[in-house]
Amino acid sequence: MIPSPGVIGLKAVNICLPDGTLRKLADLQSYFVAEAARTRTAGMSDTGTLTARARAARKGRLDIEKEQLRLQGRLIDSKRALVMVGLVQEIASRGWQERTWGPLPGQSRGRWPGSANGNWPDKMTVDLPADLVNTVKAGCWDTSKEAVGFLREWRDRYPAARPTCPTRPGCPPEAVAEYHRYAARVLTAGAIWRLAVERGIATALARRSEEGGYTLRRR
Repeated sequence: MIPSPGVIGLKAVNICLPDGTLRKLADLQSYFVAEAARTRTAGMSDTGTLTARARAARKGRLDIEKEQLRLQGRLIDSKRALVMVGLVQEIASRGWQERTWGPLPGQSRGRWPGSANGNWPDKMTVDLPADLVNTVKAGCWDTSKEAVGFLREWRDRYPAARPTCPTRPGCPPEAVAEYHRYAARVLTAGAIWRLAVERGIATALARRSEEGGYTLRRR
């Protein structure tokens, strides 16, 4: 069951993306606008006889319903909705939605050793449901915590090493190999955000090519 966004709250997430991602999102802008207009028309088309209070109440109910549709992947009317769709899919693919997570330890905060240094020129910020954000952070820590511990021990043994510098790593080749073996097991939230955007774009393109859609309930 997907909880109501009004209950769980939202968290701002900064996403660093490969070059060209924002262009792909811009190409979908007309689709977002059309979807937003369609839902707005369908949901509020017969409110002329309602009082202002009744219209406001209906709008509030429709806003909740639209957020549920976004989480279900049935409404992609913005970049934020696109990321939500992809994130729900990514979480489901890892089975994280069925897990119960404990509180994150203090050592999970900050940049983890082994985090990849990528070239991410495109950037965007979106407000995502807090429960999804918390699930990603908990899932990434659970996946990575053992490797992060090994890498911290590795750093204690080779404090001056630069294992990502191919020409002058400052440690023996076998130590470099050990570092990369552990680093390959580190999964960051940033990687999940990027995968979510990739999935969301694919889903939006597929939906754009489909005919028909859903209908908002009139209440």
